[in-house]
Amino acid sequence: MKNEKISKEIVKSRYEIFNAAKERIKKEFFGIDDVIDKVFTAMETWYIYPEFMTRPCIINLWGLTGVGKTDLVKKIKTYLKIDKYAFTEMDNTSTSVEDYTAGVYVSSERSKSVFDLLNQFDITPNSHAILLFDEIHRYRTIDKNGNQINHRRYGDVWKLLSDGILYDSNVGISILTDNIAELERQYDNIKIGSSNSADSFEEKMNLMMGINKIDENKIKEEKKNKDEMIKKLGYLPYEYRKENMAASEYDSFLHGPSKNIQLHNLINIIDIDKEDMDKLKMLKFIYQGQEDYILNEIYLSTTETTDDKDVIKRYFRSCSNMVILEWLRYKKKKMLETFSKLDAVEMRDENSKYVFSNLLIFICGNTEKEMYKDRELKTDIREYLKTLFRPEQISRFGSNYIEYPVLSEEVYDKVIYNEIDYTEEKLKREYDTDDIKFDKNDIYQKVMDEIPNDYIFDGIRPIYSAVQRVLSNIIPKMLINIFEK
Repeated sequence: MKNEKISKEIVKSRYEIFNAAKERIKKEFFGIDDVIDKVFTAMETWYIYPEFMTRPCIINLWGLTGVGKTDLVKKIKTYLKIDKYAFTEMDNTSTSVEDYTAGVYVSSERSKSVFDLLNQFDITPNSHAILLFDEIHRYRTIDKNGNQINHRRYGDVWKLLSDGILYDSNVGISILTDNIAELERQYDNIKIGSSNSADSFEEKMNLMMGINKIDENKIKEEKKNKDEMIKKLGYLPYEYRKENMAASEYDSFLHGPSKNIQLHNLINIIDIDKEDMDKLKMLKFIYQGQEDYILNEIYLSTTETTDDKDVIKRYFRSCSNMVILEWLRYKKKKMLETFSKLDAVEMRDENSKYVFSNLLIFICGNTEKEMYKDRELKTDIREYLKTLFRPEQISRFGSNYIEYPVLSEEVYDKVIYNEIDYTEEKLKREYDTDDIKFDKNDIYQKVMDEIPNDYIFDGIRPIYSAVQRVLSNIIPKMLINIFEK
């Protein structure tokens, strides 16, 4: 959308889709017309004039659980025909601790950055896309006593909310750390498997410590036995293959081409200079030998430029997992040392910027029953946020706060009868008969008997479940009677 040439026809077409989507959504959601109007007003510029967006449009949706906040965002995405959409439930379940080195966020093996999330859903810088941060109340950064809660998951969310920009010092180190953790996990598993098949305590310890002592005579003897076994039986028994499997994986990890590791994102994000490539070549020579090193040097020398990312990717693919693991450790240490010497201004100049100014970001959070009096929300959402987040973080949520009302009994009645009508029509189409007719008032009463007296604070979701439970007891008998006729 951003690359389109703006014309009256384009603007008119966008408005037609925009207004049609709003009216359609109003027909599907009961009791929240005011909420829908506010949401569409807040995102009008983002949709109609995306060319003028300089930072993300942020909309905060707050209300009781189950009132349809997430569903509303999904419908907006569908009816506005937005192809790119990313979502995640925010939480604070990571057991790791925040680690800042000169302002650089360092993730753990279990961490996940917002950049990773956007990449997962194929949202690139300047994409016209929707991003949903759901359950934001679970991502609290201070506890009930006001003490800071440290965590790592989505640590770059504050940068994105602030100005729509992510920096590669954050993202690059995060991806470096994730790749290191994955390779170390693979290496540990292979060492354990190799040590289990070792003949002696010394050999077991050597394998566990990564010391690969090669006995040429033993290798020749094993090859001879293997050839004789194949010649005698016509195949290699599973027991023999199982014994040698771990050793084979170990040798492949140290010396064979890389596998089971994705480096495309990393190579695209971080800068790789001549010093980095020289380090990679040296490691490749150490672990993979002179012959493999020379072949790749010939390949590089016949290429017009080593700055080409595709050339670098191909060279990385020829390196073993051990070579890549050692290089990643070196690169992470180098980046951390570089950033530790920079002040805040230099950091911003040093890092490559990834601009996501064309995002529509929805932040959804739940209010609690205790926050209401006479069905009116008595707690100011901004005051509530002060019990969950630090002041500088709250300021990054923006100014668009839209609160869902407590839905009335009349709205819930409409939801129940609408779900009954929908199910009835669906069954008529599926079984090609008009004989299916529900006693809607009887079903309604049975649903009301199932739900608690204060159901208006539980949201729509439990109502749908109750309707389906009641109908599931009625539909089978009804169909049997119809078919018997």
